[in-house]
Amino acid sequence: MLDTFLSRLNLIPKKTLVIIVAVVLLIILIVVGAIWFVKTQNQSAHREATIEQVSAEIDNSLLVCQKEKNPDYCMAKKVETAALQVRAVELCSKLDGQDADTCVWKVAKQDNDSAACAYLSTDDKKTECRDSVYRGLAGENLDLSWCEKINSEIARSMCVNGVSEQIAREKGCQGTGIDPNLCTRFTALEEAVASKDPDQCMLLLTTDDQVGCLDLIGSGDKDLDGLNTSLEARLGTSDENFDSDNDGLSDYDEYYKYKTDPAKADTDGDSYNDGAEINSGYNPLGSGKL
Repeated sequence: MLDTFLSRLNLIPKKTLVIIVAVVLLIILIVVGAIWFVKTQNQSAHREATIEQVSAEIDNSLLVCQKEKNPDYCMAKKVETAALQVRAVELCSKLDGQDADTCVWKVAKQDNDSAACAYLSTDDKKTECRDSVYRGLAGENLDLSWCEKINSEIARSMCVNGVSEQIAREKGCQGTGIDPNLCTRFTALEEAVASKDPDQCMLLLTTDDQVGCLDLIGSGDKDLDGLNTSLEARLGTSDENFDSDNDGLSDYDEYYKYKTDPAKADTDGDSYNDGAEINSGYNPLGSGKL
């Protein structure tokens, strides 16, 4: 049967066959387009009906809010909650001033919807809102192209740096199109964290990386005297006792402030311990007064 069908197709001129195929494809496209249009119209009608229903419910709740001590706050919360639940920024127009802007901002951020920002009261707020949405989309999709849409140069730069770090963490550096210098920086950060050595953290190039590294592994300062574990090991002091030589001075103060030996109670060997000399106004490093 298939052979018969194919043989008959061969009898049809190629030009006619092309026209038939084109007509069939056109019909399919028209049907698909009609289905999409009807579905879109139905969704739009359903959305409008939902908004209308929720709007009426909000109007009815106004009577309840009037009995509250702060009716404006009550109304603002009810509108915000409804707008977020049905994803309808249009409902925010029931509010005025800052309450309306706050409502719009929350809806825009919830769905990363830059179009919702158009409901804000000033151009500056609209721009700031869109920038925030683009930053959210960049992080959500790990796509730096969203960062490029940001109007503020500072915010754009922060977006690129932040999302680049996300990409480096989740996808690695190779072939992702991010700045190679950032990859080098991030690799150094990873190695410092893996070493669990606070000193390695302090060798990182930026303050943010140093702080971030220490946040991840801790300062290694068990006795909280301001000296990390590796430094205490080099000084011969204890990381379990903030005053290792029991002279009344913390290891930190001896090392950084007074330049005395935090592992030796009497640095200058004059039979008076460092703490006693400091408290009496004498020089713990030699003869005479401070």
